[in-house]
This record gives sequence, C-alpha cells and structure tokens, in this order.
Amino acid sequence: MNIGAANMTLNAVAKEAKVSKGGLLYHFPSKEALIQAMVSRLISRTDKTREEIRATLGDDEMADVKAYVLAGVRRKKADNVETAVLAAAAINPRLVAPLGPHQKQMINKLAKACGSPARASVISMAVIGLWLHEVLHISPMRPQQRKKFIDELFTIAAAKTPSKSKRG
Repeated sequence: MNIGAANMTLNAVAKEAKVSKGGLLYHFPSKEALIQAMVSRLISRTDKTREEIRATLGDDEMADVKAYVLAGVRRKKADNVETAVLAAAAINPRLVAPLGPHQKQMINKLAKACGSPARASVISMAVIGLWLHEVLHISPMRPQQRKKFIDELFTIAAAKTPSKSKRG
C-alpha cells in the first residue's frame, strides 16, 4: 500500500486491513476520522512506550527526561501510522491538532524534571527533529553519532541553570 494520507483511500485501508469497506466505515465514517484515530493511537502508543521505559529507570532524577528521549528515538523505522500522521499534517494540520496539547503537557513535565521550560523545549524539538530525519530517511548520523546525540540531550537536560547573579 502506498503510505501517506494523500494515497490513503478507505478502499485501500480496508483492503490492507482485510476488512470490508462497510466494516471500516462502521468504525471510521470518513478518512479524517480514521486519521484522527491514528493520531490518538500514536499518542497512546508513545505514552505507553515512555511509561514502560520510565518504569525501568527507578529513582533516577532525570528518569522522566530519559524516558521521553528514549521513547522518542527508540523506533528502528517509521511505521504506517507515523508516516500517515506526518502526511496528514502536511495536507490538513487540523487533523493532528491533538498533538499540540499533548506536546505542551510533555514539555511541562520535562521542564519540571530538568528545571527549565526552554531546556525542555530544546530537548523535545531535538527528539522530534531526529525522528523526522529518520522518517524521511535524511539523517546524516551514523549509529555512533546518533548515540552521542542522545547522550548530549541527557547532558543538556542535567545541566544546572546558572543563578541570576552569575548571568549578569
């Protein structure tokens, strides 16, 4: 199946899912409803992965940040849900609107862990940037460079903000 919202017809989805178009329409009355469900699934799946990773990190004070980063970069390749959501964003940003409040919630959580909303935003945007590079197959990083990139995100997260008197 051609991946992406532009090529994703309900007929093609039904065929790929091995269900009738009527059965698909029972659950998703439009392509937009299907894409919105895919966005919700992506959010749920990412949250679940992050929670599973977080549970393995114990009392690490940076566990929330590490779990966010590791969940965001864990994938080996983009799957149909991720690529369809990315295509949907390009075609109709309204379809991916639920990602905005979710991302804001994640940045607030990261800010509590690393002590800075700006630092949390840098980490979040770096993770999303790495993901996007990998989905589009344009990442210039080799595996060792990718590991160093992720380690640098952890270093940034753990950096202490200088006191106001030291900033001048």
